Amino acid sequence: MTKLLMIDDNPMEHTIARAIFKHHGFFEDSQHLNDCRAAKEYVEKHLQTVAELPDVILLDLNMDGFNGWDFLEYFHALQPILPKPISLYIFSSSISPTDHKLSVRYPFVKSFLIKPLSLQILEQISYQAPDHRING
Repeated sequence: MTKLLMIDDNPMEHTIARAIFKHHGFFEDSQHLNDCRAAKEYVEKHLQTVAELPDVILLDLNMDGFNGWDFLEYFHALQPILPKPISLYIFSSSISPTDHKLSVRYPFVKSFLIKPLSLQILEQISYQAPDHRING
């Protein structure tokens, strides 16, 4: 089963995601965090327990404090010691060409996805997930 970590400061995004996951049978094992600092702590806590690390991260960019860009820098530094591949997707409402251009500096970013969440986006993530399946 593919584990997902969703990082977004908008609680409504998490509510919508949970409903879509449940309705379509995606990501039965998902964690939802409201800020990037909590996500950083979550990843660090589980570095030694590979099964607890997410397979997929959905990351919003625009948050107060330690934001999505800060998390990308942290995650970039973490790459050499990650015990398994983690697919990271930027999941943002930003349509800024600058944000898109900056995101490609990070080779681990699989795609820049524009909100809102949809079945098409979930299918894209499913196809690109490390084990090419969402459940089972």
